[in-house]
Amino acid sequence: MRIIKICLALIIMPLLLMITTGCKVEDYEDMKHIYYEEILTQRPDEYYVYVYRYNCTVCKTIKADIINYYKTYRKNDMPRLYVLNKGDTEHNKGINTDVEKEIDFLWTRDYREIQTFYSPCLIKVRDGQVVAAYDMKTQILKELKIIK
Repeated sequence: MRIIKICLALIIMPLLLMITTGCKVEDYEDMKHIYYEEILTQRPDEYYVYVYRYNCTVCKTIKADIINYYKTYRKNDMPRLYVLNKGDTEHNKGINTDVEKEIDFLWTRDYREIQTFYSPCLIKVRDGQVVAAYDMKTQILKELKIIK
């Protein structure tokens, strides 16, 4: 009987730890990050990539909304959300950080053509192709159905 209790404890404790720590999303760092070259290669077939920077004022004002969406997209049957820190140039080589280099990347299938010129930016991807991009606070919140 004692062996059964020990075995159950060994099974249940790690599960409880995963459940309690996996649900804590309080900052952008707690969310699933991807790198620039991975923007078009995620699963499922339709998802969002939220591009932000730590020193971005607008990113800070909508952070709670983005985190709330991230916590609830599954139960609301909404597309998955990945995040990309535009300021992390060590891992995101090639991403545009110069406002003067604005280019249209809608419908692209080549991640190198995706040059986000503003922060924040929300990119919608379907079947490995950019189908929409939003770079204003109101547009982003409307697309995520946070505001009407």
